[in-house]
Formats: sequence, structure tokens, C-alpha cells
Amino acid sequence: MRRFYLENPPISDIVLLNGVEARHITRVLRLKRGDEMVLFDGAGTAYCGVLTESHADGVTVQIRDTFKPKSSASQTVLMQAVLKSQKMDFIVQKSTELGCARIIPFFSSRCIPRWDADKGAQKQHHWQQIAIAAVKQSGVRRLPIIDQPCNFETALASAGDIYLKVLLWEDEQSASFGALMREKKPDQAILLIVGPEGGFSEAEVELARRYGFCSAGLGKTILRAETVPLTVLSIIGYETGFIG
Repeated sequence: MRRFYLENPPISDIVLLNGVEARHITRVLRLKRGDEMVLFDGAGTAYCGVLTESHADGVTVQIRDTFKPKSSASQTVLMQAVLKSQKMDFIVQKSTELGCARIIPFFSSRCIPRWDADKGAQKQHHWQQIAIAAVKQSGVRRLPIIDQPCNFETALASAGDIYLKVLLWEDEQSASFGALMREKKPDQAILLIVGPEGGFSEAEVELARRYGFCSAGLGKTILRAETVPLTVLSIIGYETGFIG
């Protein structure tokens, strides 16, 4: 069944869809009256409905069933250093599919891209659209929050205290990510920091530790920067039952 993004939860069982989603329904998919669809609001609720009318303002959908998300205290937040080329698009897409609740892009000392606030806002909007498309394709109900890119210390300061806070670092030899996951409480939220192509400096690792993060390694293999978040999110997904 086709899935469409609903920006705000409905206030009645009649929903008007307009803009991009309405154009996709009428001009691309050419859905007709009586066709069934699923709407999702990004917060985990899905609405099964049927197309009742197409008009100049958009399309009207009659909601027939509502499916609330399962309550869970466990959430995963990804702090990701901004990578070059299209790698960030890939990370946003796959992290959404793997159930990430929030993505916080940041610039550290070895990041190659450098953007001003206007370019950062454009990228934030672009990534949000990628996340919406990923939710529609994958069947995941929750749309991740994507922050505007910021500097490393600002990202660290936004972390709060409710998480198990882990910085993935290739030079960490004494603590493994697997061991941390085995010690993690079942419903404990986890916040991951993944660095850029050139990794973190020792000064940045020490700064993260002052903000309450522990460093962890992923074994002897050195993974590419864009592979790390997908690896750890897959491990978390398996351990929490999101995958498998």
C-alpha cells in the first residue's frame, strides 16, 4: 500500500493533502477515488485511509484506521561529522531506515566541507526530504529529527544526560562497542558520535570525555567513515529487536 507523509496529525477523520504529496498522488501515481493508502505523521502513528476526492487544492483522504506507535523509552541519536560529496545523503537515508530518532551533523577539525549558516539550513532541508522519502520507502514509522549543522562543542553540549553516550574512535583499544552494548540497560537511550574521514584528534576525544562520553572501538578493522554509523545502528537494531 502506498505511503505518504502527513506533516501534522489529523484533527478529524477527513484529511486534506496538498503540495508535493498531493502532486505525487495525482500526477505521478495517478491514484483514483477509492484507492487505499497509508499516511504517517513522522511521530510513529500511521493512518490507513482511502482517497475520496481530487481537486485544485489537493486530495481528500478518509481515515479508516489509526495505528499508534509502540511505547518505548529506547531511542538512538546519531551525532555525525559532516562528510564530503554525497556521503551525508547516504548516511541520512540509511540511518532513517535503521530507526535513528535524531541526527545531529557537526563540523570537527578534520571535516573537509565547511558551510555558512545559509548553506547549512539548505542542507538541513535537503536531508529532511531524504529522510521523508526513506520513511515512505522502508515502512519505518518514525521520522528522525535532523538538526542544522553546528560546531563540535555545540553538538556535545546538546547531548543532555539521559543517554549512554559513546564516541566511536579507531584508536580506542581497551573498550569495545560490543562490550558497552552488553552492559547497556534494556530501555536506555544511546547517543553515538561518529567522526569525519580523517577521524578525531586526541584533543576532541578528551573534550567529548569532559562532556560525559566514553570512547569505544569496533575491533581491528578500520571502517570507512560512512560505514561506521550503519554498522553500529545495525548492531543496536539487532540488540533491541528493531532488526531480525
